[in-house]
Amino acid sequence: AAPRTAPTLRSEQRQLRSLREFTAAISVCRRSGRWEEACWLLQELREQGLELDVVVCSACISATERARQWQRSLAQLQELPSRGLELDVIVCSAGASACEKGGHWRGASWLLSSMSGSALEPNAVTCNAVLSACEKASRWANAVELLAEMRRVEQAPDVVAFSAVASSLGSARLWRPALEAMREVTARGLEPDLVACNAALSALER
Repeated sequence: AAPRTAPTLRSEQRQLRSLREFTAAISVCRRSGRWEEACWLLQELREQGLELDVVVCSACISATERARQWQRSLAQLQELPSRGLELDVIVCSAGASACEKGGHWRGASWLLSSMSGSALEPNAVTCNAVLSACEKASRWANAVELLAEMRRVEQAPDVVAFSAVASSLGSARLWRPALEAMREVTARGLEPDLVACNAALSALER
């Protein structure tokens, strides 16, 4: 189906009167990949004078995350405190994933720091997104540092985390540390997947 135009959206928007209705509409946009409509609806919600909550903001951030619009995701996240809304793990994970897809490791790392400042404990989704962003940006030292921090706080890294670190090290021709990271996968009783095996092989080839 062809995407709806702004006039069509405005016609439909007249029927939206509550935060719950706007949240449902933005969630539909998120699932169907219509991030621009999601952002437009969020703006309309504000103009109607309705009070935002983390749920509706999370839905919009997830819509931009799926569309790899990391700039939009970060901008929306940065607005939350000024609107009296607290960051939570879900919304930060969506923002980190958006940065990872856009290859923006600084934004992903900033989100991780913001979570620490808000006394939020990052989950595997958040950490893996930051590690993957560091991998794509060839920031192997940052990836290694985060992996060490995960061990320190007893947050068990998974196969995805080790694969990202091993790939970062392999790209930097640091094959010994890369293989050590992969050895830790089996030492922890984890089963290496295809990505992990490719990371190990890539490290040996360089």
